[in-house]
Amino acid sequence: MLCYGRFNRQQQFVIIVNNDSFPNTIDLPVDTANVPQECEMQQVMHTTGDGYSVAPVEYSVISGHIKITLAKFSAVVLKHEDRI
Repeated sequence: MLCYGRFNRQQQFVIIVNNDSFPNTIDLPVDTANVPQECEMQQVMHTTGDGYSVAPVEYSVISGHIKITLAKFSAVVLKHEDRI
């Protein structure tokens, strides 16, 4: 698994890539990417070997962590945006 984040004062993005030939589950600390301890992150894009999806899916951040399972050879882009 490869994970990284990009953020500014209003938006935080977390990108997670599973480059293994089997599904993986990760409990990822996202507070280091300036994501709030308790919030929802929206899926911007999900890709697999079969294609991609931009369907909105929400993931809960609990105590600064997000738990997600990715299929083999897949990736997801998650976004949190502060409401000002």
